[in-house]
Amino acid sequence: MLSIFDRFGRSTPSKPGEPTHVIALKWSVNSRAERDEILELEQWFRTCGVADLAVDSVETGARELVFWLHSCDPKRAFKELIKLPPIAARSASLQAGYADRTKLRFTALWPK
Repeated sequence: MLSIFDRFGRSTPSKPGEPTHVIALKWSVNSRAERDEILELEQWFRTCGVADLAVDSVETGARELVFWLHSCDPKRAFKELIKLPPIAARSASLQAGYADRTKLRFTALWPK
């Protein structure tokens, strides 16, 4: 289901005070215009006001786009993110998961 998450190989232990979990938000994209629209979400992630959320990077592929985020409480952070209008509007094509940074075994968050 979340095959791209299996490719994530940056397993790094967190230091005290750093986020302990990685969150992956993956969208399937069918056109360059759609990809560009979803890329604009990066600014929302950076300024959304969700406590304890850090943007790491964006990975783009031929038909997919993944945002890598970090948090100490990934379930709470995701619940807040999915309520944001630009993300909620694109939730139909969203796959999301989270993992402890030291283990990188992803648990699905979305779709439910």
